[in-house]
Amino acid sequence: MGKIAKKILMKGKDAARGAYEKVETRVLVAEGRKAMKGKARTVAKVSQKAAKTGLIVGALAAAGVVLREVRKRRKLDRG
Repeated sequence: MGKIAKKILMKGKDAARGAYEKVETRVLVAEGRKAMKGKARTVAKVSQKAAKTGLIVGALAAAGVVLREVRKRRKLDRG
């Protein structure tokens, strides 16, 4: 994996972690102490799945753009 891809993934991971923590905190405060552990576990799993999905989609979109640009430049160089 190249430097740019690693940077993109790290930034995405950090952003996802921050968003996950904000969502988790809001839910925990709203729900109170009684069912906190069960709710926190659920929120953590769902948030992590959503974050992973977002990272995968973002990485695929970035890879698509890179491939399209490479093909375009190769085509222009030949012509």
